[in-house]
Amino acid sequence: MSSCITQFKAAAFDLDGTLLRSDKTISLQTQAVVHQVADAGVVTILATGRTLDTAHKFYNELQMKTPLICYNGACVIEFPSGTELMHHKLSEAISRAIVRYSREYGLALHASMNHELYFEPDSVEANSYDILSRTTGHTVDFDEISDLRFTKAMYVGDESIIEQVRARLEGDFPKALYMVYSFKNYFEIMSIEASKRNALEFVLKQYGVEAKDTIAFGDAENDLDMLMWVGHGVAMGNAPPHVIEATQHITESNDQEGVSKYLRQFGCL
Repeated sequence: MSSCITQFKAAAFDLDGTLLRSDKTISLQTQAVVHQVADAGVVTILATGRTLDTAHKFYNELQMKTPLICYNGACVIEFPSGTELMHHKLSEAISRAIVRYSREYGLALHASMNHELYFEPDSVEANSYDILSRTTGHTVDFDEISDLRFTKAMYVGDESIIEQVRARLEGDFPKALYMVYSFKNYFEIMSIEASKRNALEFVLKQYGVEAKDTIAFGDAENDLDMLMWVGHGVAMGNAPPHVIEATQHITESNDQEGVSKYLRQFGCL
């Protein structure tokens, strides 16, 4: 590629599996390239499934200035004010059904609400997710919470069992839910209005940027709608086959500096 990076007016980046290596750090090389893209006048945006708490550290590390897309697009937050520009929550009826099915099918449940992480039951899966996300959650009895409205819920467990629960939720709440895998056996549930694509469109409008002038990087099913919507979607080499097949472009894996190598193919950096 010989074109200048400024052919794009915006660049959107997923975190886990994309900017983050397997050890959950961003390399100095990748940090430098993201900074250079921003310095070239390209609007740089983070779009992650992470909670506000676990994403904000990397937002600061990358010296971002744009609103942060978190919870898979269910929430958009402006900094430094911390103002919520958009926040799509699940209804109480849906939230309680999610809890009920987690118990009925024996699935570990992690739920984000009011920017805190809660889980039930307290299980091996819950603890492993705690370690993966580098956050500390709260073990609770959801029945004791009066106003139960999740921003994002996630089941951790056997995929065949998760698919049974997906079918029941779709039957109970038709066209009300956005459900997607972020990792193998990690199944996330948000409002139908929430997705990285929708949230990115919301943020881009603030800068007068269109999808056709945007490049985006991601590695998972929850990135796919964003990657297919922008003018230049790039799947990481570590993405599952169906994500790679559906995306226009591919780069090397997150552990092989895939983002920085791809961006350095453009001039002006």
